[in-house]
Amino acid sequence: MGRETLISILFTLAVIAVMVLLWPLIKWFILVILAGAVVLFVKVAVESKKVKEEIQKDPQKYYNNINGDVINAEYTEKVIDE
Repeated sequence: MGRETLISILFTLAVIAVMVLLWPLIKWFILVILAGAVVLFVKVAVESKKVKEEIQKDPQKYYNNINGDVINAEYTEKVIDE
């Protein structure tokens, strides 16, 4: 067994020991992250449903709602002479 193998085994055992000791903290951290993800998913679903309903009521009004920040622009093609 080489020195690198021994160091690798010791490092792996140390990581496993730290994970076992910190498991309660890790578990709660994961639960908080999952709860936040569920809340975010529900919020996005509700907001998208509201927007979808607003579009379905009057699509023309929704898409014609121009904000002052919008710049009117035209699409033009540039012809390149060869």
